[in-house]
Amino acid sequence: MENLGLYTKLTSQPLFTGMSRDELERIVTQTRFDFIKAAPGHPIVAEGDRCGRLLLLVDGLMEAVTTADDRGYAVSEQLRAPFTLQPELVFGLSQRHTSTFAALTPCSLISIDKNETLRLTASSLILRLNLLNLLSTALQKQRHTPWRSLPHDLDHRVRRFFADHCLYPGGHKVFHIKMRRLAAELNDTRLRVSQVLNALQADGLLTLGRSRIVVPSMEALVG
Repeated sequence: MENLGLYTKLTSQPLFTGMSRDELERIVTQTRFDFIKAAPGHPIVAEGDRCGRLLLLVDGLMEAVTTADDRGYAVSEQLRAPFTLQPELVFGLSQRHTSTFAALTPCSLISIDKNETLRLTASSLILRLNLLNLLSTALQKQRHTPWRSLPHDLDHRVRRFFADHCLYPGGHKVFHIKMRRLAAELNDTRLRVSQVLNALQADGLLTLGRSRIVVPSMEALVG
């Protein structure tokens, strides 16, 4: 019964998509999984923590906070299960989390140690392909970013700035940024940026506060 519950959770994760029941059952019986429960408000990982494992959110809603290198602004976003926490940082030159994750509702996560992950990728072609797809998709998007055509007006530059600073291109976001800093990032005047933001607020696409911009739906904003 315990294995059946784990099987159900794994089938919802992109890393295990396409696996037969037999292969999943073999993985469940031969792999060490660590289970993590996080109460609302409880931290899951912090920016700068070493990323020596795959972390899979299987139930719940969490918040991710990503901060600029100079600490001048930050974005917080809500992420729902299923979600894999920064799998690209398990390997490579930099293996530390670049965002802080905390539970907003009761959260359940599965942790797979780096050594177990290597063993799984060696024994399962499907998991290996799924992991490569995750990493390749992230890399392709990053490589394509500098080659996109420039937005033709300030309104589209504002929308592009918000979209480019998210881990996930949808859902609820809160940007903690002063108007002066946002204008500097967009290479425009504070007055013109303020006018665009107020127009977007009038359209119901965001809400302005003191050093705070709330975007209820990123999908609606980038349209």
